[in-house]
Amino acid sequence: MNYHHTTHCPNCFKPSSNGICPHCNFDRDKYIKEQASNHHLPLFTRLDKGYVIGRVLGEGGFAIVYAALRMRRLSFRWWLRMSGVMM
Repeated sequence: MNYHHTTHCPNCFKPSSNGICPHCNFDRDKYIKEQASNHHLPLFTRLDKGYVIGRVLGEGGFAIVYAALRMRRLSFRWWLRMSGVMM
């Protein structure tokens, strides 16, 4: 299935063509405008083994945690690297 931020919700991954998801009430347009940052992976980025990245669930000094989809919903943690060294 093809996921895109204009056709699916980045929170629950269900089809949603308007700004507020009818399934989970997530405001996609507000998230894109206010929350998404240029150091985050773009919404619905595809990773190896079929992972599709959704919205950011949390962020700290060492990692960004994303909602992700692979046959079922789960969380995905992306480690930040400083000077090529894993922190």
